[in-house]
Order: sequence, then C-alpha cells, then structure tokens
Amino acid sequence: MSKLSALKDRIFGLPSKVAGAEKQSGQYLRLLLSSDPEPLDYVLLVVGFITSIASGVPFPLLGILFGQLVDDLNSKSCSTSSTSSASLTDSVVTKVLDVIYVTIANFCLIYIHTGCWSLLGERLVRRLRMRYLDVLLRQEVAFFDTLPSGEVTSRLDVDLQTIQTGTSEKVGIFIASIS
Repeated sequence: MSKLSALKDRIFGLPSKVAGAEKQSGQYLRLLLSSDPEPLDYVLLVVGFITSIASGVPFPLLGILFGQLVDDLNSKSCSTSSTSSASLTDSVVTKVLDVIYVTIANFCLIYIHTGCWSLLGERLVRRLRMRYLDVLLRQEVAFFDTLPSGEVTSRLDVDLQTIQTGTSEKVGIFIASIS
C-alpha cells in the first residue's frame, strides 16, 4: 500500500484494509455521511431518497393509462353498438389529462431528487476537500518529497470527481429504476 493510499484512507475515514464483503456493505452510506454532515445533508438525503422512489412509480402508471386509452379507442372502432361519439371523446380527454398530470408530477419528482442528490454530492465533495487539506497540512514535508510533482493535486481531483459522480444524480436514477 502506498503512502498516498494510506493518506486517502485517513481522509475518508476508511480502515486500511477491508477484509470481506460484509464490511463493504455499509461503505457507501458511510461515504455519504462522512466528514461531519450537517442537518441539511440529512434532509437532502431523506428527501432525495423518498422522491427517487416516488419518481419511479409514474412509469408503470403511464403504461396503464396508455393501455386504457388504446382500449377505449379500440372499443369504439370495433364496437357494433351505437355508442355516442361524445362519450368516447370524454373518455379520451380524461385519459389524456391523466397522462398529463402524471407526467407533470413525474417531472417535479425527478427535478427534486436530481437537485437533492446533486447538492448532496457537491456538499460532500466540499467537506472532503477541506478534510483533505487539513490532513495534508499536518503531513511532514518529507512526505511530499517522495511523491512526484502534481501527484497530490491530480489524485485529489480524480478521487473527488469519482466520489461526486458516484454520489450525485445517478444515485437517484438508480433508486427510481428499481422502485
């Protein structure tokens, strides 16, 4: 294990070596809540999680509504009875309005969960940068003499960009997909 990996483990509060998958299961939640989260971070996490779950629900509802719309249109064209055109129009208008309402609600839910997860990711990376700087300032000068020039800053940028990508809106999309 290199010195830089050990430094990264100290910054993120991870053990030096993780033995077994049972210890890795809680690492993602631990990463989300690392670096002394504020109450707003907890609120963003809960709201983002709930709205992510809720934003996955409208997709099956839209399929059901479209199916009912097609059934109404099909029953009119295949029916031998003299159903009024006004009842068909009312039924179709009702279904179309239901689709519009569900779509608007879904847009709002997706907007909220994307905003919550993105803001949570930004706040997490900001706190980790500050923690990284604190740990770097406590290092001996000899530690930096053994590293190539730019190694610390490039690793900082790559690692924190990876963390931000893994904790931003993609989390909400994943939760919405499985809900």
